Amino acid sequence: MSRRIQVTVPDQIAADLEKLAHSQGRSLSNLAAHLLEKALNEARQQGLIKNDDQTSTS
Repeated sequence: MSRRIQVTVPDQIAADLEKLAHSQGRSLSNLAAHLLEKALNEARQQGLIKNDDQTSTS
């Protein structure tokens, strides 16, 4: 399932994201989702957030 979120970024970040999305043949939304997923995977690998299967029930 997917969930829609909204973010506000500085103009230069938005412009850079649009350029990168265009160069990769992606929509801006798809690129943002990809970058967020990549950042979260890295945070999990660094132990900054737990995987769902590592969450305790206490």
